Amino acid sequence: MSRLFIHISYTASLLAILFTSSCTKTMELAPLPQNRITEFKVVNLPDTVIFGAIDPIEKSITVYIPYYYGLAVIDPEIKVSDGARLVEEVLPVNMNETNVSYTVKAKDGGTQVYKLKIVQQNTPDLTVSWLTNRVYNPRTALTIFGDFRATGNGLAKVHLISPKTGKETLLDEGILVTGSGLYQYYLLLETPADIDTGYYKGRVSFLGHVKELPEIHIVYRQPDVLIGSKEVKRGDEIVYTAALETVIVGLKSVNVTIGGIVYDLPIKKYDHTSITLTIPDNFPLGEHHYVPLKILFDNWATLNKSASFTITN
Repeated sequence: MSRLFIHISYTASLLAILFTSSCTKTMELAPLPQNRITEFKVVNLPDTVIFGAIDPIEKSITVYIPYYYGLAVIDPEIKVSDGARLVEEVLPVNMNETNVSYTVKAKDGGTQVYKLKIVQQNTPDLTVSWLTNRVYNPRTALTIFGDFRATGNGLAKVHLISPKTGKETLLDEGILVTGSGLYQYYLLLETPADIDTGYYKGRVSFLGHVKELPEIHIVYRQPDVLIGSKEVKRGDEIVYTAALETVIVGLKSVNVTIGGIVYDLPIKKYDHTSITLTIPDNFPLGEHHYVPLKILFDNWATLNKSASFTITN
C-alpha cells in the first residue's frame, strides 16, 4: 500500500507541475491595426464637444446630436493611428446626410473604411401655424409660429405646394427666433420674388417632423420701382429696382419726357426685381431734374414717376 500511495502522489505532483507550467505561459496578442480612427469629435459648438462612438467591429462612427444644440451641420475633427492618414478631406457634414464615410490608410498601405451615422435626438412633436393672415404678395414676410425649441439656421425646410399643379417651391432659409412664452418660436421667411399667383399649401420639415399648413393665397400688387438720380453717359445702362413687396411683371416700355419731347429708354432686360434700360444716343445732354417718367405694363396701370438725370457724352 505504501508503494502505491507513493506512486500516486508522484504522478499527481507531476501533473500539477505540468498544469502550472502551461497556465503561466505568456501568449502574445495580435498587434492592433494601424489604419484605425482613434477619435471622432464634433467641434462646432461653443464650449461643448460631442464625441462619436467608434465601433471597430462594424467599422462605424455614431454621433448623437441633441435637438437643443440647433445644429444643421456638424464639423468633425478626426484622429487616426500613428503614421496613418485620412484619404478624404474632413468637411462639415449636413445633419441629414447618410452617405458619408472615411477611409484610413496606414503606412503599409492597408486601408479601412468607417461609415458615419448621425443620430438626431429630436423633439417629441411639432405644432405649427401661420402667424398672420393668409393673403401674401411676393417678396413679403411670411411667419410661421410653432414650438420648434431650437433656433439653428437651416434646421427648418418650408415648401409651398400648389394643389392645382403639384409644383413645390422651397423657400430660402429662414430665421428662427424665440418668442415670449415657453416653447414659443417664430420662423421668419420671405415669399419668393418669382412665385406664381395662386393658392399654396405649406409643409414644414424640422428635425424629423413633417407638418402641413392650410392654404395661403399669393397675389400680385401693382408693380412699382424705386427711382433715384442717375448720372450716366449716352449709351450707358441704368437700373431701377422693384419697390418692396412688389415684382416687375408684363413690362412693355419705358419713356421720359423732356422739353415736351418723349424719349424711349430701350429695355435691355428685366426680371421680377429689376429693370435694366439703355440711355439712347439722342438723349439731351446736361442735368434734367424731376422730369416725367412713364413705365407701361400689360394688365397693370401705367406707372408715373418723377426722375432726375445727368447725361454726359
